[in-house]
Amino acid sequence: MGPKTDIEVLFTSVVNILTTRKGTLPYDPPFGSEVPDLVFEPNDEITRALIQYFTDKDLGEQEPRINIEATRTDTDPQNSPNDVNVLVSWTIVGDPSGQLYGGPIGFRGV
Repeated sequence: MGPKTDIEVLFTSVVNILTTRKGTLPYDPPFGSEVPDLVFEPNDEITRALIQYFTDKDLGEQEPRINIEATRTDTDPQNSPNDVNVLVSWTIVGDPSGQLYGGPIGFRGV
């Protein structure tokens, strides 16, 4: 397996930010997100709206290499009623092509 592409590095950064509880890294307390704190809240519209809000806020503050274009949450109430997938779409800052990138980030137990 060769080195990661720039897109893979950015996606890894997005995942790391969103899955790290804010304040848990002693050498970098502002790093992370409030999203993991919502994992055991009821899987309802309010919680999913908060997940979207904190996704946009935390990535906007901590990942200056991307512009968030869209964030949404998806659920599968029949097969996985406690899981939420966060779908983030972004462009790379300074990329004149405007190519959209992104992918799902799964949270179990919401």
